[in-house]
Amino acid sequence: MKLSPVGVFVVLIGAVAGILIWVVGLIALPNDSTHRRLADNPPIQSSAANQPASNSTSGTSTGGTGSGGNTASTGGTVQPPQQLVTLPQKDPSQINLIDTTMPGYQIFEQTCAACHGDKGQGGVGPAIYAIGQHWSEAQITAFVEQGRGMMPPRGGLSSDAQVQQVVQWLAKQTG
Repeated sequence: MKLSPVGVFVVLIGAVAGILIWVVGLIALPNDSTHRRLADNPPIQSSAANQPASNSTSGTSTGGTGSGGNTASTGGTVQPPQQLVTLPQKDPSQINLIDTTMPGYQIFEQTCAACHGDKGQGGVGPAIYAIGQHWSEAQITAFVEQGRGMMPPRGGLSSDAQVQQVVQWLAKQTG
């Protein structure tokens, strides 16, 4: 059997490329040491069909029932809701945002709209145009502070004041 020099060269290049791809994958791709485990970081969307309509609003920020009824306090701290609100898709022209003169809206435009859409209609992140109808200000604050899924803790905001301004504006958004 006679080996072709071109064939040997192609096989060697393929072997080297395969080893390089394996090494890059081993080092650079996400693993347990570089990312949170999925069990500790549940998906950001939940089914609205699984949520009872009677638990869909919250009028208080001190332990009222928000979406899913999970506003249990531990040590006086409001916990973010475990069941997330899945708002129906709406055309941005059909969304009426409230109080767009608030500082929180300007911060939303600069920081949050990239994922949630300029009218809160959703995009990479879920729709939040009516989040104030479903969660209290305290629940929204707890959620933003912790983050979930692709949303980083504090939503990428740099100060407590920015978080509070955005949350105050979001709490007014009722659809």
